This record gives sequence, structure tokens and C-alpha cells, in this order.
Amino acid sequence: MKVALDEKYVDMRNELKKLGYTVVKLQYGGQADAVLYHSHYQNGFLKNINNSEMSSGINTTGVLLIDIKDKRARDIDAVLKRRLYTPLF
Repeated sequence: MKVALDEKYVDMRNELKKLGYTVVKLQYGGQADAVLYHSHYQNGFLKNINNSEMSSGINTTGVLLIDIKDKRARDIDAVLKRRLYTPLF
């Protein structure tokens, strides 16, 4: 499974790779099964998502958005395996 993550989250990236995920840069521009972001540090992320590269990319539907704030790699793994996440609001 391919997930997009900002490259500054090195520890999370490494842990997800150990769990078997392909981790690409958030600005990757190709297909990803999920986009991982941190709501505290990337506060404008959701507001700008419609104007971002992702909205003009190949895969604009069916992408799971996951806030990694206060989560470990195994928490993200559980969400990805279930393809279920709590509402944003």
C-alpha cells in the first residue's frame, strides 16, 4: 500500500516502511492510497486540499486522509487495514 507523507516525519516514515508500506513524498503527484498529515503543524492542509497538487493529480477520489497527530505507526497501520477513520469534525 502506498502512503504520502511529508518528508520531515522521518521516524514515522521509517516505521511505516518497516510495516511494509511504500512511503512517498506528500508532493508526489501520483497515486497514493492514503495521505498522512499532522493537523497541528499543517493547519492549512485541509483548507487548501482542493487547490493543491493532489486535486489535479491522477487519484483524487478514494484517498484516505489521516491525521497523524498523537498516533504511532501501528495506529496508522490499523486505520489503513480497516480503511476506516473517524470523521474530521
